[in-house]
Amino acid sequence: MKKEWRNFDGTPSQQADLILCGQGISRLDVPVLYIQSMKYQVDKPEEIFYTFCKTKQVDLSNVAIPLIYGDVMYPSNWNQISRRFRLNREKESGTSVWDYYDRKAYSTIEKRTEEEVKDCINFYEHIQRNWMTRKKR
Repeated sequence: MKKEWRNFDGTPSQQADLILCGQGISRLDVPVLYIQSMKYQVDKPEEIFYTFCKTKQVDLSNVAIPLIYGDVMYPSNWNQISRRFRLNREKESGTSVWDYYDRKAYSTIEKRTEEEVKDCINFYEHIQRNWMTRKKR
């Protein structure tokens, strides 16, 4: 991620933010990466903080709230979002990744991650096309 931050060197401050997108990233992925980075001392603590905690996060579980629940304020899960966008593919629990890791099934983790990234892109594009444009009218 430090490499990605370098892409913003010299960019005006209002445009110089690394934006992380995904489902559940603000309450799981980013905090876990931050803690693990601190635990293994991959860099100075202030650099680790800057790398992870100064990002802007667009969490799909929050973005999709009005599309899933209407007037109830509660983050949605991956399978709810998938059904809403008619992807019709259920995702197994995220804890299965730890089992794959223990079995050294790295290619399975890589494939799952690649599918999740593609699905997230599709979800965000769907929201942008079918929801955000309606609000402008």
